[in-house]
Amino acid sequence: MRGFLFGDLMRAWIWTAAAALLIVIGGAGGAEPGGARRPATAGSLTVNPNHVLAVFRPVEHQSVTVLVGRAGQAVQVIVISDGPEATAVFEGLWKNERVTKNPGENDGRPLTRMQVKDAEGNGAGALPALVVNVERVLAVKWDPQRRVANVYFDLPAPAGDGADGLEIPNDRGQAEAVVAAYKACVLAGRGEAAGNK
Repeated sequence: MRGFLFGDLMRAWIWTAAAALLIVIGGAGGAEPGGARRPATAGSLTVNPNHVLAVFRPVEHQSVTVLVGRAGQAVQVIVISDGPEATAVFEGLWKNERVTKNPGENDGRPLTRMQVKDAEGNGAGALPALVVNVERVLAVKWDPQRRVANVYFDLPAPAGDGADGLEIPNDRGQAEAVVAAYKACVLAGRGEAAGNK
């Protein structure tokens, strides 16, 4: 009887310890630092920041394009055409410190402002154009002939004109800023960036 009781107690303790370990591991793996799993609201848009691929604001238009999608699934395109509302959405995500970081910062925030800051902490002259989830970016290609940057994601973005990736024209230096910011992100990931925070 004594061996049976000891075995039951030991088995119960093992199951309790295993359940506690699963809860701790599940909790740690499921939550991103900075509360990134919580939705982010910017203007009229409420979105899971982990599912945002890009938020693009071209200089020549008042609209903002938001690309959202889960890894391995289709991309959904949200176009906000109303000027004030588009500005509220872009600025709301650009300035959201809980989910958006600067190039070169390596923390759990999913989104990155694609503009390197100068020594005074200001944007490097270009008008802010792009917020991306760098983990979902495969490459950024500079086209010197057309002076555009193409941003390629881990799944195809729908484009009516057959263009590959997201095309950023170099109006007011936007494309050059995107290329420089992506380089800073890649170098920071390799531990080579300094002073980009």
